[in-house]
Parts: sequence; C-alpha cells; structure tokens
Amino acid sequence: MPLRFEDFAGDNLEELDNPILSIALTPNAQLAVVGEARRYMSVWNTQWGELFDQSYDSRSATAVAMTPDGRRLLCRGKLGSDHAWSIQVWEIKWGIGRPFLRLMTLRRKLAPSMGLALSPDGRIAAWGEGGALHIWDIEKGEFLRTLDASSGEIQSLRFSPDGCLVASGGSRGVVNIWDVNTGCLHLQCGNSLVRYALAVMPDGRSLAAAGEDGSFFVFDMRSGTCPRTWQAHESEFNVIAVSSDCRKVVSGSLKDRTLRVWDLEGARRIAMTKLPFGVMALDLKRSLLAVGDHSGNVLFFYVRQLTGTPVVTPVRLWNFGMWSLYLPAGATAHERRQIHPSNWSDELTVFCDWCGKRCVPPVSVLDAIRGIAKNSKLEPGESPCLKLPDEAWDEPRLLSTCSLCHEQLKYNPFVVDNQGFPIVTN
Repeated sequence: MPLRFEDFAGDNLEELDNPILSIALTPNAQLAVVGEARRYMSVWNTQWGELFDQSYDSRSATAVAMTPDGRRLLCRGKLGSDHAWSIQVWEIKWGIGRPFLRLMTLRRKLAPSMGLALSPDGRIAAWGEGGALHIWDIEKGEFLRTLDASSGEIQSLRFSPDGCLVASGGSRGVVNIWDVNTGCLHLQCGNSLVRYALAVMPDGRSLAAAGEDGSFFVFDMRSGTCPRTWQAHESEFNVIAVSSDCRKVVSGSLKDRTLRVWDLEGARRIAMTKLPFGVMALDLKRSLLAVGDHSGNVLFFYVRQLTGTPVVTPVRLWNFGMWSLYLPAGATAHERRQIHPSNWSDELTVFCDWCGKRCVPPVSVLDAIRGIAKNSKLEPGESPCLKLPDEAWDEPRLLSTCSLCHEQLKYNPFVVDNQGFPIVTN
C-alpha cells in the first residue's frame, strides 16, 4: 500500500500574510505549540483544532519547545512593551481559566534567531545568540556554560537522544557537535550550503541537514563523513523531521510548496503532496505531521505507514513543580509561589510511538543495557550514542514491546539518567 498524506479533520488556523515561524508537537501529538509572526504564541488541541490558550504578552515566536511532560514551554519571541526578543519559560495548567503563566525570562534583547532546543529529560535548554551557544538549567533559571560556535549565526539546534551532545547549524554552512557536559567541540562537519534545518536520528548516530539550495545531507555523527546527499527541493528555505524508526525523513520547502517523504537508505522519494503556500515550520510525532506555512495556516496530516519499529530511549524525566496562578503584590513573573516542589521521576520510562503514552521498560531490556554499559567501560558523561560499538545496537534483548499497547519497540542501548549531571549510563 503506498504511503500517503491524509488531511486531518481538525480546523486550520488561518490569517493571510502572517507566517508561522515555529511549531512544536508534544510527544503524544495531542497538543501543538504555534509561534506566528504577528500574533501571540498559542497552544492548540490537535484532535479538535481548539485553542487552549495564548501567551498574551509574547509574540512572533521564532522557536518553541515543550518539555516531555507537557507542563513547561520554552519560547524565543518578542516580549514586553519594547518588543525585545527574549527566551521565556512558561507553565501550562490544563483545565484552568487562562493557564498560560510566564515563570521567568532567561535572557532579553536577543537577535531573532531560530536556534532553540530542550534536552531529553526536559530540564536543560540550549539556544543560539549570534555565534554563541548558551546552555541553561530552566528549572532554576541558572546559566551553565557558553560555547563559541564560530560558525556564524546559529540557525538550528538539536540534542542527541542521550542528552550528552548538542548539534548546531550556523549561517556559514558549518555544523558543530558539542559535548554538553564538558563544553568541548566534539566534531565539526558541514557543507557551505548547509545552514537551515537539522534533525538528529533517534538512535543518535546520524544527523540530517537541509541546505539552502534544496539539497539534503546525512552526516555520520562519529566521523563527520557524509555518506548520503541528494537534491530534495528547489532553492530557498527547507525544514525537515525524521521518523522514529530512523528510516524516513519528511521535508518541506518554501520555494516549491511541497511536502516530501524520503527513504534515507536509498535516498529516494516515496511520497509527495502539494500545498497552497510555502512551508515555514514542520514537526512530526507518531504519524501526525504539523505544518506551518508562509501565509498563516497550520495544517495537520496523518502520514500513514511512516513508521516501522520505533527506536526509543529509557529516560528519567524531571518532574516540574506546580506554581501559583497569582503573583504576590509587587512581584515579577519569576517570583510566583511554588505550590509543589520539582523532583526527578522515581523510575525510568520510555515514550511509546504507537500508543502515545509513557511506559516502564521491561527488566530484561534494562538488564541488557546495564550489561552493555559495563562491558563498554564508558566514563561518566561520555556519549553512548557515539562511544558504544556497533554490536551494542544489535543486541537482540533490546527488541521488546510496549507494556501498554504491546506493539514492538527497539530500545537504544543506553539510558538517560541525569540526576547527578553529567549523564551516566549505569
């Protein structure tokens, strides 16, 4: 049966001449965060096309990201009466009138860049500021380190699935891969035409990049080599998203107004659909594709048969606390009273790409991962995505099923447990 795009039944947002600058789906694909050029940032129910809430004092969001628990929102947008670009942290309280609460502003007076990313556990944020890459703890609002990208203005940022690495794409066509724990530059690769979109594969071993001439590149994150490249679209802006089985990528173009699905191994196109306007923003979760276009539309598509066996990673999530709806007299946004404290989750869980829920990995899988970590003798903070040998991914005990829906999952041979920072694997 051929892979196809199906229009989703929910309502589309539409305001002509109001480009959608950014869009992000929650892991279960039930919510979409939308940043528009001339309106406030908003959160929508993807099933019914209903508006949950909007930010009221933050607009023109060039980049948005949501934590895995759907409770915190990171936004790069204009804020305040002076409309200064800033990085903001928001809390969303579902089911309460006007639940969109700004908790803190991490940095003001930024350039309107696209670079913004969250770590797999949801606690660490990265964003670009000119040629500098900033790493922050968004729970405490504390600065951790600044890295000198030296690749021009940062256009795109992505964390690796183990959270140890962050990849940055710059305006000079260079992709830098940084060690988050040490601040060292692990690898530099790229092409003079690579400057816009990046996507890290769910296994963390490859990096996909879109070039400004419409070309597409796949880099090996261990060696920096580029084993596959092809012409995906006409020139100008491109955005990309990878499937959870590491085998397909969806790309969108501003110039030729198409969405295309590619087979990564064979570098061949397997599906395409035409759109009325050029694509500005793109995100893919499960089989739901969220598309923001140049004219202010947000479109949802089901892309059938997009996913094979998903690659999943056991993660200990950071559970964000609850904050009061009300401010003390004379207080600023980040001085809200905390009702319930934050903490680390008690157990490792994985997100299932089939049922959209989090489940506990089987004991046999965790035992296999512990054995792999012990045999590999990794140092704390080393990236298992890059340091583990190829045979670690071939361990048959990593193939299991979701405990909730019983669909097949392929587990990464490492866990993300960031309680002690840096990340450890045992």
